[in-house]
Amino acid sequence: MIHASDVQTIPDEPYSEGHLLVVRDGDWAPLVEAVSPGREAGQALVGIVLEEPHYSRFVFASTPLGPDGRFGFDLPAGGYRLCVGNVGEKRPAPPVFVYGCTAVEVTDGDSARVRVTFGEGGLQYYFNQ
Repeated sequence: MIHASDVQTIPDEPYSEGHLLVVRDGDWAPLVEAVSPGREAGQALVGIVLEEPHYSRFVFASTPLGPDGRFGFDLPAGGYRLCVGNVGEKRPAPPVFVYGCTAVEVTDGDSARVRVTFGEGGLQYYFNQ
């Protein structure tokens, strides 16, 4: 995962501390309702703390960031939300302070590299097939 610098003279650099979480699309609306009642599922889920039992119930997969900002998941085909949490921290999850989430679609039989950036523009991802 890369910190996307918004200053031209400062290069992007990898985040080496934090967690990436995967939530299945079908679990997204129930998760949002459970942790932030009244918030619509389409609204950004930012600035919340994901504690037990919600973490165990709704997080399909998670991984800490590696020293170079790399991460990996083997996911079956389907729709997911990729969330960034505990940026700048080495502690294991949960609890997870969620900084942002984005929708990701995984197709059957494909492998892809995903570049995740997090900065002034929020959380974004790019697929490299």
